[in-house]
Amino acid sequence: RAARRVLRRWANAASMQANTSSRAAGVCGGSRRTRETSPESTLGIGQNTLRLTVPASRTSAYQAALRLGTPYVRVFGNEYPKGMERKAVLEYIGAGLRELGEYGRPRNVSVIIESHGAFTDSPTLLELMRLADSPNVAILWDAHHTFVAAGEQPDATVAQLGKYIRHTHLKDSVPS
Repeated sequence: RAARRVLRRWANAASMQANTSSRAAGVCGGSRRTRETSPESTLGIGQNTLRLTVPASRTSAYQAALRLGTPYVRVFGNEYPKGMERKAVLEYIGAGLRELGEYGRPRNVSVIIESHGAFTDSPTLLELMRLADSPNVAILWDAHHTFVAAGEQPDATVAQLGKYIRHTHLKDSVPS
């Protein structure tokens, strides 16, 4: 059943993409790093810590999504910062996702985190969804990364993450 629902979402996403592709190109066509390290840390003096560089209301991706009428703003993590505990990083990212989701909620824009880098396994992505706790926070499932990097079979990933998947990246993948 979960796989069937995801397939329906894929069909809907393909239809939505066909209907909005000219409007979405400006948002989806590039990436911007908004990660910054600082010795002044909210997690403790002297740690290098991720911190928000721009409030959600002023991020260029959100403003572009609002102007173009696109439903999603994609974000992705890559690696955990050196010297930070996994739990602290996940809590920080979860809070940031929640802020972005709540900002987008009245504007009908959701933030979707891509399964990428160190954030490819279902338990980590589920933890982020739990921490974000917002209906406007979801997952962009890149099946290649969950399959190759995390070693998950696609049906197992869908069974765990299906209710959070809003967009997909599919490609032929072979484990190393």
